[in-house]
Amino acid sequence: MKRRYYEAYDLRYRQVHDRGLEWFCGEPTPVVEQTLEKYSIHRDALMLEIGCGEGNDAAFLLGKGCNLLATDVSAAAVDFCRRKYPGWAERFCTLDVLKDPLERRFDFICAVAVLHMLVPDEDRHRLLTFIREHLTEEGVGLIVTMGDGTMQRMTDVNTAFDIQARNHDQSGQLIEVASTSCRIVTRADFRREIECAGLAIAEMGDTVWDGSPFAMYAVVTRQ
Repeated sequence: MKRRYYEAYDLRYRQVHDRGLEWFCGEPTPVVEQTLEKYSIHRDALMLEIGCGEGNDAAFLLGKGCNLLATDVSAAAVDFCRRKYPGWAERFCTLDVLKDPLERRFDFICAVAVLHMLVPDEDRHRLLTFIREHLTEEGVGLIVTMGDGTMQRMTDVNTAFDIQARNHDQSGQLIEVASTSCRIVTRADFRREIECAGLAIAEMGDTVWDGSPFAMYAVVTRQ
């Protein structure tokens, strides 16, 4: 079966983890906790994380006793999380939200640094409609994506698996990893995409993700 371009992230995780390294800085995303507090989302609420990566936000939420299911399209990422957090191993599972619906709805869904990994319009729309379809009537969603509101960038999906040398921020090493994919849109386009997916925007703003100040967020609900 032909691999989809976004599965290159699975290859990158394997390449990094095989060297005994982690790709991200390890800090939870501040706006996740801020959203839970502002919208009074209790830890017993049914929560879903799309794109858990190496488990930074998942570990924070699970450590607070939250009722969380943490998912990622990358089996390498999920395996890593299960090894790193064995006490919560059953809370991590693989899921491709572009293809695989779930049979339940959630009170809180967060997708941190997932939307910018998707390039074609139809894939981005499918992620956003998945969020809408899987929120409860009073549910709240949080979407965090790279961008400062004005910049635009789109990589070629055909080069996602190409190997390139990248600096590993935590170790300072120059390592060879999959190029992967990225699409950064303006704030206006971010808003348009969300609304076209049938989601209502409760608030939008700028935030920090993995140490980068160039990130936008939107808190959404079902229309």
